[in-house]
Amino acid sequence: MTKGGADMSVEEVPSDRFPYLLHPCRAVLVTCGVEKPNIIAIAWIMPVSRDPPLLALAVSPKRYSHKLIVEGGE
Repeated sequence: MTKGGADMSVEEVPSDRFPYLLHPCRAVLVTCGVEKPNIIAIAWIMPVSRDPPLLALAVSPKRYSHKLIVEGGE
């Protein structure tokens, strides 16, 4: 079954393998802003590339840090 182009099929996972589906949750500190520097702790991160090393992260558009990150182009 697909929805919006995404495969929505369900695959049963043995219960002893379940913990391996969740990566260790780490928080990172992200600095942003130049004129008025800001720092934010983020727990929603995931690696997206090894070369170059890149992380994807989630920041709510409601947050001041989101505005600074967008303005900084990063």
